[in-house]
Amino acid sequence: DGDGYGDNATGPQPDACPGASGTSTVDRYGCPDADGDGVSDLGDAFPNDPSRTADTDGDGIDDPSDGCPALAGTSTSPVTGCPDADGDGVADAQAGENGIGEVRLDAGADPFPNDPTQFADQDGDGYGDNASGEQPDACPTVAGASTYDRFGCPDSDGDGASDEGDEFPNDPTQIGDSDDDGYGDLASGEQPDACPGTSGTSTLDRYGCPDSDGDGQSDENDPWPSDGSVWSDQDGDGFADQTGTAVSDDCPNEAGASSQAGVLGCVDRDEDGWADTEDAFPDLPTQHVDSDGDGYGDNNALGAESPDHWPQDATRNIAEASLACELVDPVVDLAVGPKFAFTCTVTHEMQVPVTARVTWDGGADLFGGARSQTVVITPEAENATLWFQTEVARTVPIDLVITVLEPGSNAAMDDVTLKVEVIDSRLLEVDAPTQTAWTDVSWWVDDERGQVALGQVLLIVLLLGMLVRGRRIRTRWQEEREALAMALLERRRTAPPVSSTPPPPQGIPGLNQRPPQ
Repeated sequence: DGDGYGDNATGPQPDACPGASGTSTVDRYGCPDADGDGVSDLGDAFPNDPSRTADTDGDGIDDPSDGCPALAGTSTSPVTGCPDADGDGVADAQAGENGIGEVRLDAGADPFPNDPTQFADQDGDGYGDNASGEQPDACPTVAGASTYDRFGCPDSDGDGASDEGDEFPNDPTQIGDSDDDGYGDLASGEQPDACPGTSGTSTLDRYGCPDSDGDGQSDENDPWPSDGSVWSDQDGDGFADQTGTAVSDDCPNEAGASSQAGVLGCVDRDEDGWADTEDAFPDLPTQHVDSDGDGYGDNNALGAESPDHWPQDATRNIAEASLACELVDPVVDLAVGPKFAFTCTVTHEMQVPVTARVTWDGGADLFGGARSQTVVITPEAENATLWFQTEVARTVPIDLVITVLEPGSNAAMDDVTLKVEVIDSRLLEVDAPTQTAWTDVSWWVDDERGQVALGQVLLIVLLLGMLVRGRRIRTRWQEEREALAMALLERRRTAPPVSSTPPPPQGIPGLNQRPPQ
């Protein structure tokens, strides 16, 4: 090819392109070298640029200018030709080899190799300095981990909110405080505000709600919202759990309504104001004291239950009264009706009015009617009569037990037993011999022959009855005729005599006069 390089491949400086004239001398001899840089066009990555020849990684950047000559890349900052995954022009950090191709973050490598909107992080907190990029660092010169309100600012408690935007910078469970009362809005956090829209100071039952009396209990749950000395009522009886006040509950764990003798809020079954523990009669609302211990209460006012008319004398208690009762009819005939009545009179000589309750019991065969009546007897009246009525079910003898008591007392002032005879005049009494005789012959009543015989007997009895009835009728008629005749004779005997001489004709003086008798 006349280029000055011999064709003998084994000789010195052999022509690598013996058929084509060339001046290359660097990579091979005698081959074309368009840019005259000594590197053949075949071996020159930049055949038309005499200033560049090699591009090991084939990224279009010659090796001397390529920051990563062994790694293809498109970066332009801080070095050229290094890998740039997000294509933002900033080289990804590379370890390199033997110092070649190393790209360090502190030398300007891209700390966000997969985010094309961020490429610098001067405070090294992981949030990019580009304010218009993704998750921009609001505090680019101060490292921070905030994410809640803004990125990359200091967050002392690590809850995600920056210290500047955190109402509770040292409490990781709370961030905001809408009503500025010092209690956080987050319900799951520490000391959450139960009233986040209303400022409050409550701390006992819940945080951050209005507390008018400042006792710590929110007004809504404070039975005494205007009294700072009391605030809770665990048993809900209207008396406070707190001690030493005018409304303190002496039984805070048990609901009660007691209010007397300085014992408040304890069980009071009879609702008389006295606690059962202080009440000698916990089931009698009209009594609570028994001075002499006889089981009857000191209150002997009219209407009181179990009154003690001698409250200082244990040997006497109930009023003294007598009871007298009698039946309106001594015998009850069910043929007339099942009802019967009786009266009871209660008499006393007490100097005070006495309440008497008269009760009766006659067993299961009596039903209907009031079983008891109560009456107040004044000293002036001395006694009172009560009327009772009931019904009896069958003909059985009744023992009617009648008692007079004072209300609430179990001890009778007096009692009476009435014997009630009950009959039924519609029923025929059958004596024992007749019953036995009937039993003896009853066997043939069910027999056919016996039934025929019984029919004949009944026919004969019927005929005899008719004969007897006819005779009775004739006898009655005869008696009536005889009575009529006797009546006529009696009238004739008692009638005044009448003259058998006819009266004289009218008009003759003296002749119409009756002769003297």
